[in-house]
Amino acid sequence: MSVHEMGDMLGLKKTDRYWLVHKNYFRTETLLGKMRVEIASFEKWYANQVKYQKVTGEEPGLELKEWSFSVRDIAQLLEIEESVAYDLIKKEKLETVTIDYWKRIPKDVFWNWYNGQTKYQTAEDRKAKRELYEATIS
Repeated sequence: MSVHEMGDMLGLKKTDRYWLVHKNYFRTETLLGKMRVEIASFEKWYANQVKYQKVTGEEPGLELKEWSFSVRDIAQLLEIEESVAYDLIKKEKLETVTIDYWKRIPKDVFWNWYNGQTKYQTAEDRKAKRELYEATIS
């Protein structure tokens, strides 16, 4: 696809289109004097970023969300404030990956930490323990 088509797909103006191209986020080729974006590399980039969204409404970052949590995801999972989640990540020295200026925590890193601690619980774990507690106390 052309850079123009790619920009229209993301709703970008000319400067932003070429900024993405020159950041080498995806492969490009020049054919007959026109710069073309390789569709497969564009789709791979789109699936691993959350900053830009297609005008068609297709959700960005699907692949990224498969292997990592955002700080907001962790806050919602543990039912804590986002600021507490940031403090937790810093205090526990959890491995993070920065993508488009946003911190992401690999899911395996989070679950390894979660299973090795006792202070925080997910809503599901709280519910299961409450049901067990209520069934054993008369």
